[in-house]
Amino acid sequence: MVGSLPSFHEQPNILLFVTDDLGAADLGFRGGEARTPNLDQMAAEGLRLDRFYSQPLCSPTRAALLTGRSPVRYGLQYRPLRPWDRRGLPTEEQILPELLKQAGYRTAVIGKWHLGHGLPEHHPNQRGVDHFYGMLTGAADYWTHRRGQALDWQRNGAPVEEEGYATALLGAEAARWIGEVAATPESGDRPPPYFLMLAFSAPHTPLQAPPEIEADYAGVEPPRRRTYLAMVDAMDRAVGEVLDAVDRSGGRQRTLVLFLNDNGGARREGADNGELRGGKGTCFEGGIRVPALVRWPGAVPSGGSDSAPSGVLDLLPTLARAAGAPLPAAELDGVDLLPRWAAGGRDPEPRPLYFGALDERFLSQAVLEGDWKLLRRQPLVLGEDGVARPAGPVEEWLLDLATDPAERVNLLESEPATSAARRDRMGRQLDDWAGLYDGPAPEIRADPPEGWEPPADWGSVPRAPAKRPSFVVLVADDLGWGDVGYQGGDIPTPSIDRIAAEGVRFDRFQTFALCTPTRAALLTGVDPVRLGLAESPLRPWEDDGLPADAPTLAELLGAAGYDTAC
Repeated sequence: MVGSLPSFHEQPNILLFVTDDLGAADLGFRGGEARTPNLDQMAAEGLRLDRFYSQPLCSPTRAALLTGRSPVRYGLQYRPLRPWDRRGLPTEEQILPELLKQAGYRTAVIGKWHLGHGLPEHHPNQRGVDHFYGMLTGAADYWTHRRGQALDWQRNGAPVEEEGYATALLGAEAARWIGEVAATPESGDRPPPYFLMLAFSAPHTPLQAPPEIEADYAGVEPPRRRTYLAMVDAMDRAVGEVLDAVDRSGGRQRTLVLFLNDNGGARREGADNGELRGGKGTCFEGGIRVPALVRWPGAVPSGGSDSAPSGVLDLLPTLARAAGAPLPAAELDGVDLLPRWAAGGRDPEPRPLYFGALDERFLSQAVLEGDWKLLRRQPLVLGEDGVARPAGPVEEWLLDLATDPAERVNLLESEPATSAARRDRMGRQLDDWAGLYDGPAPEIRADPPEGWEPPADWGSVPRAPAKRPSFVVLVADDLGWGDVGYQGGDIPTPSIDRIAAEGVRFDRFQTFALCTPTRAALLTGVDPVRLGLAESPLRPWEDDGLPADAPTLAELLGAAGYDTAC
């Protein structure tokens, strides 16, 4: 039976599961070794999206999903955000939670954000997300919830120290939040619609799994594959807990559920992409074609499959239409998939999709149009500054996925004469897409920038700058409040006025009433009462002074390698 789309006054709940580095062939419904009964049931009850495309790496995929726009347009195309990055998903980009809130939705992101951690305006609670729980970066320890030595686990901006396996904690939080929303109706007895993105870190490294689940895979070799499969198993159990919460809330018929992975499986970490060539970080199918499902009772028929290309770019226009939410003002690269889903999949008009990424060895770029793909790859060369940049000859493939889904035959070599015209046309498309990029140079640093140090807590902002600043402190003596130009004074002070214009004015900045106490407090951070210097300036005949056992700012900075002057 062909589904029918609900009218917009029947706004669906939207539940989006996103996994990290999952192999294309690892799930049970795809014949994989991992035990995934909950996702297998979802595949039977919904629609399989058999040619669903992500970007080759995680931050670009998440950006595309939430904006409906290619990350090449706003400088997030080629690499995940690095620990020392202060940039993030630009605030000018309207994202899905912001749009859904305008349509009356409650919104939550639980799990991995990885779209900006270094500035507060990039954090999820500043981007239309009512409730956030999880990690701002990625690759955190599943048990300690730390990346390196720094905590990366928070709830709505507050650090959270708690015990437990990350995947299970994320599932439990999602189930709890769904129950909370269902129990708080906004009008009458009907709860508000909700959007929940549960973004698991699993099965991304570090490879860690609950021992009792890993024991179920005792016969699997090598050991990393065993741990990896247990991580996928644990993720499926968390999915089941959340879907059970949906059913308990009475929302099954009203909830649009999506499942997808953020990029191709990392084969060296244990993932299996089946016949697909390549993996995470590449533009071959193994890096960009990911498992995906949609279940929406009454609107999407069960048990079918859609074999035409679609992807993360399409989710914003699709979900916004389902929710009756406004679309962003900016040009979208995705299309509305609701008619295809309701029909159980159909062949759309081919449209170009752009992909690009840096892995440890190459800059890869590709354009896909229907069954045709043009892929370019250029090696990275490590410079003396420790930065690897694209250099050297560019390899190129023209691939027909209809006849060669494993991408083994390069038509530019096997059929050069008949392939030239298509190669030229698709090459222009690829050049046009790549020309939209306006971000940091596509390069990989072997080490963090000089002077960067990890924070004590990844949720702390603002982060330390990449290079330590120099400090200049100008102190005047007996200057009147109203005597400087920017305060309306009649004495020309253009240099001071310039500092005011280019910086921040502290309109309630307090000193002490006399000079010696103020200077003592400034250089030590200690109340001058404690230093015995609070009552008056030091007189010419007095032997007192700043106590030698009170460390001064100059001493502390000198110990950190600064040159100092007074």
